[in-house]
Amino acid sequence: MSNQDNSQNGADKALRSTIVAQLAAAGWMPLEGGTAIANKMYETAVGQKEAQVYLADYGPMEANFALVGHYYSEGRNILAGSSLLIPRDSNSEDLGAPRKTLPNLS
Repeated sequence: MSNQDNSQNGADKALRSTIVAQLAAAGWMPLEGGTAIANKMYETAVGQKEAQVYLADYGPMEANFALVGHYYSEGRNILAGSSLLIPRDSNSEDLGAPRKTLPNLS
């Protein structure tokens, strides 16, 4: 692995940490060890339902990550239209608050 690869990997981890922290500040629960980076539980008429957020990485040649969410209601993903492209070279100042782009389901 080259120094550039190591540097990019460190930047990707820092970016992911910033996004997870912003989601946590908005009431999402950070997750480790899986593909989802955060989840949030919602009480509904049929019981609890879970929303999940993923930071999709389509490889080092892609200029962006995609922040995507899944929350199924009545058989469809109501977060399908709420994805956000995040440039790989973003920093915490660039990001603003991605949590505002995901609908508040409560």
